[in-house]
Amino acid sequence: GAVLAICSSTASRLLKACVQRLGVADYFTAIYSASEMGFSKGNPALYLHICKELGVQPQEVTFYDDNVEAVQGATGAGVHTVGIYDPASDHRWTLLQQSAERSIRSFQELMEHR
Repeated sequence: GAVLAICSSTASRLLKACVQRLGVADYFTAIYSASEMGFSKGNPALYLHICKELGVQPQEVTFYDDNVEAVQGATGAGVHTVGIYDPASDHRWTLLQQSAERSIRSFQELMEHR
């Protein structure tokens, strides 16, 4: 019953191709390209705009990302946040943990700690 959406800096045509290739397109209500919308992912206005489009309140949303600035932007909009570990950003892991309400090293952790 949850509404799932994707928000990325990647071009929407590439995002759509990716979810089609992975066979998960039907799970997502909407796909947003922050850059095509004229926002950076660090801007809280992006998340407020998406919430308005989806007809939900920010406090009803949980945002998952491995980027510190994106998590900070979502937090600034009042969205719940989960920071996801990325080995390429290991040097920023502590800051991501501090910025997000919750942090995980893998999605498996979500299944183990419901």
